[in-house]
Parts: sequence; C-alpha cells; structure tokens
Amino acid sequence: IMQEIKSKNPIAKKEHICNWCGSKIAIGEKYNRKTILFDGRIYDWVSHLDCLELTGLLNMFDYDNGEGINEDIFQQCVYEYIYTNHFDDDADDIEKEWDNISMHEKVKRIIKELREEE
Repeated sequence: IMQEIKSKNPIAKKEHICNWCGSKIAIGEKYNRKTILFDGRIYDWVSHLDCLELTGLLNMFDYDNGEGINEDIFQQCVYEYIYTNHFDDDADDIEKEWDNISMHEKVKRIIKELREEE
C-alpha cells in the first residue's frame, strides 16, 4: 500500500516533468511535491497543481487499488472525460478543439468547464 510521507507546494527552481500529465513544470511555477513510501522505496512524485486538483474533481481515486494513481490512469480519466463530454457524432471523433493541445492544456480546459458547471 502506498503511503504519503509529506506533501508541499514549492516554487520550481528548475524544470520538472509532471508525473501525471507528462508536460513541463516551468521554473518559477508553483507545483506539488509528494514524498511517497511504496513497496519499501521512498520517492518523490511531482505534479502541476492543476493535475492534482483534477484527480479530485474527476474522482480518480476511485480507480486506486492501494498503489496510487499512475500516469496511465490519470490520462485514461482525462480522455474518458473528453470522450464523454466532447464527442462529435458527425465527425465520429472528439471535437477538433481538443486535438493538438498538450495533456496539461486539456487538464486546464476540463477544470475550467467543471468550475463553470458549479
């Protein structure tokens, strides 16, 4: 079982890659850093604050089997949301506006939509 040892939101002093969306965390950007104990190993998990927020908004922890949410589960949930909410029946594909944007941009758009629904 995964155990979170600590979590903090520092400002990036160097570039990082978000463990969930795979996009860059820029120097100067506030991000989340969790220290995790899993399977006898300690490691850090870094993510955009947006990506961390989306895990809760889309109830991704429902997919958690005690091992945490990995990049595959995160991205699967993002694509399921887009497919469910932005499928164009005429084109038999997702709406064009969702093509050719980074995973992090998809995350930000989904959060914006969910906030507008509140």
